[in-house]
Amino acid sequence: MKNTGTFPNLVIAGAPKCGTSSLYFWLAPHPEVCASTVKETFFLADTVSRFNTHLNYSKDGLEAYKRHFKNCDQSKVVFEATAPYIYYDTPLEVLPQLNPIPKIAFILREPAKRLYSKYTFSKYKLKNFSGSFMSYAGGDAGEFSGQHVDEGKYAFYIEKWVKTFGSQNIFVFTLEELMQNPKAGMQQFANWLNIDADFYNTFDFNKRNETFGVRSTGLHRLGLKLQPLVPYGIQEAIIPLYQKLNGTAIPKISKDEQRLVAELKNFYAPHNTRLKTLFPSLNLENW
Repeated sequence: MKNTGTFPNLVIAGAPKCGTSSLYFWLAPHPEVCASTVKETFFLADTVSRFNTHLNYSKDGLEAYKRHFKNCDQSKVVFEATAPYIYYDTPLEVLPQLNPIPKIAFILREPAKRLYSKYTFSKYKLKNFSGSFMSYAGGDAGEFSGQHVDEGKYAFYIEKWVKTFGSQNIFVFTLEELMQNPKAGMQQFANWLNIDADFYNTFDFNKRNETFGVRSTGLHRLGLKLQPLVPYGIQEAIIPLYQKLNGTAIPKISKDEQRLVAELKNFYAPHNTRLKTLFPSLNLENW
């Protein structure tokens, strides 16, 4: 009988530009884990877009979700990592229908730096924004506002996930601590997932999806389409070559941009306090 796949029992649900790619590629090679064939399935996105037009919940129904997890039936942990899920309603409605209900993980980054990272990603890699950082942060009107800024108010969104799944079923990383000590972070995560933490004793922790400029957006999009077809080990070998071929340097942050980041840190402070209330063990001292 043809293997039709299974549902995930772990979903990494956010947030964008916070290290979900590294987390995906660090968890996927674990022998007790099976990852979705593409990192971000967008299957449960609120809308249909170029990211999920071929396969999505609204068009194909819940059973089609299994097609992202073929040959995963015997794995202890089955997962995907769609970073924007944190902001969507559909995952909150659909994931509790699964049996068992999946565990949820978030990896979060100091929100002012996350916003600047997303700005450089949009301007130099996606090339879908050409304005200033001030404009990107909605600051031209004299105050920070807009969708990009609101995405850094993590507690507002995660409160909904806590209400739906319970805090005991949610694991929250901070990018800063994970990158400072990836071995300890991944071993803690492995213990939470009840898989062998010793796997990470000799693991090679390469960063993934660091922002760099691209010469050709067409070539970059082609690479993203081909990525799911390429084994992890080969990806690690060819990514540096690809960056040399299609990558360009991103300008260093300017003094004006540094000033805005500092102002944004003050702006986000009460939202970070709210997040700390939800997860008291989180270390947000550097935020």
